[in-house]
Amino acid sequence: MLTLRDVGAAAIKLFGLYFASRVVALYFALMVTPLILSPQAFSSTDPLLAASISSAVANLALALIALFASDRIAVALFPAMPLPLEGNRQDVLFVGIAILGLWIAADGAVAILRGAGAFVHYSQHQVPSASLERSWPRLIGDLIACVTGVILAVSARRVAARLDRS
Repeated sequence: MLTLRDVGAAAIKLFGLYFASRVVALYFALMVTPLILSPQAFSSTDPLLAASISSAVANLALALIALFASDRIAVALFPAMPLPLEGNRQDVLFVGIAILGLWIAADGAVAILRGAGAFVHYSQHQVPSASLERSWPRLIGDLIACVTGVILAVSARRVAARLDRS
């Protein structure tokens, strides 16, 4: 029987997937940026690069904690009270992963549109292209997040089966 603790553990794993998707998107954006622009697009003294890397490290830490300690965290937070619902933890994960995938895709799509609007605004004000180079990693990351969200939503049943090994 499904318990409140099972639902809590599933939700914590979903947060872990969200944080992990942000890390993956940022990693690929940082790896692709020098190929699209120039290798000097980021220097080691660039504060934006340092901020991106520290953000990725924080998201990675949160993802690992949420994915690997979700059951222990749920034991500490949620009672093992049975829920009067039919289904199992994998079903809850499936629904949550699908919703999370859609959320990530929508978040990425909105950010892409925001970036496109900024690009139009900057081009109308004739901002030098060198000033826009710092926007590429963010745009690439948002595009990757959008694609990742769609893939996650489409493959939610398989991901749920893999995460629910208990």
